[in-house]
Amino acid sequence: MQRVDTGLLVAAADADDHDHDRCVAMFAAARRPWLVPQPIIAEVCYLLEREHGSQAEAAFLRSFGRRELTLVPLTVADTDRMAELVETYGRAMPEASSERTRCRTGESEPARAARLD
Repeated sequence: MQRVDTGLLVAAADADDHDHDRCVAMFAAARRPWLVPQPIIAEVCYLLEREHGSQAEAAFLRSFGRRELTLVPLTVADTDRMAELVETYGRAMPEASSERTRCRTGESEPARAARLD
């Protein structure tokens, strides 16, 4: 299991992104399933639609149906912990949701493509 965040997903979908090739290579070479916390979907959809239109957004959403990406739903315990992370560290909600699902699924670190941080 490997969790991915907004930056990797958007770069992989956006051929104009300077990290596109590295992200596509990472997704092609690394293990699955790719875990995507629920709030990340909205953020990726917004960015893809804004930059590339509704077709890019729909293509991303269809990747879940093709089992290329796996949705990680949030629990009430997740949202409680997310609130604590936001209050304590000032993290944005999508980042806090990623951190919380990382802890719940037992991952050590999120996926990174080469020097993407």
